[in-house]
Amino acid sequence: SLPFCDTSVPAEARARALIALLTPEEKGALMTARTTARSNAIPRLGVPLFCWGQNSAQGHLQANLPTTSSHGYTFFPRAPGMAATWNLSAVSEQGRVYAVEARSIFNEGHSAPGTFECPGSVVLWGPTINLVRDPRWGRIGETASEDPLFNALYGAAYAEGAQVDADVPGYLRSIVTLKHWGAYSVDVYKNATVEYHRQSFDANVPAFDMADSYAPILEGAVRGAARALRGEGRRPGGVFGS
Repeated sequence: SLPFCDTSVPAEARARALIALLTPEEKGALMTARTTARSNAIPRLGVPLFCWGQNSAQGHLQANLPTTSSHGYTFFPRAPGMAATWNLSAVSEQGRVYAVEARSIFNEGHSAPGTFECPGSVVLWGPTINLVRDPRWGRIGETASEDPLFNALYGAAYAEGAQVDADVPGYLRSIVTLKHWGAYSVDVYKNATVEYHRQSFDANVPAFDMADSYAPILEGAVRGAARALRGEGRRPGGVFGS
């Protein structure tokens, strides 16, 4: 009988109807997405626990499944290997397979308490489409290439396969969250004299590079299909990205 349960109403209107019923405390709790990666259930409204996401890199489902699960999962080559095929149809199929498997596990109701990711979440953290700039970054195995155009096409192809199900129009198979917004070029790096961490590193990127190289990747992928972006925690130009 609650208005947000009416499937004949557009999704945005249903979301607004739900938000109008939430207390400030409930709204805040629903914004938790990393420490536990889950938003607690709201029994008074019949809202179940929601798992915010899981990494969609190679083997992500295996890493997050409980040891008691007998559910299967598919391995693909890591992003540089997939990119080296120059086959965006294969990238799209990878996204489709991951999304189908994630939704299957979600439907079984698996959970893994104590982790920051939830097996079976239909929100995928990835693909990573940052530029390859320096091997000291430490996450080159997650991303496709050093080319802005190709990375944008890669992200769009993956998102199309993971999200769109022609057999079920009006619903998404999953939500793709592209990683990572901004000039993400350092994760953790240290030597005898310096140490940098992604939470505090100030990425001083010239405006031209941001407009010519970094921003077009995200723009192209979002225009292509992706429904969400994930901030990277760095400080492009002195401002925190997330």
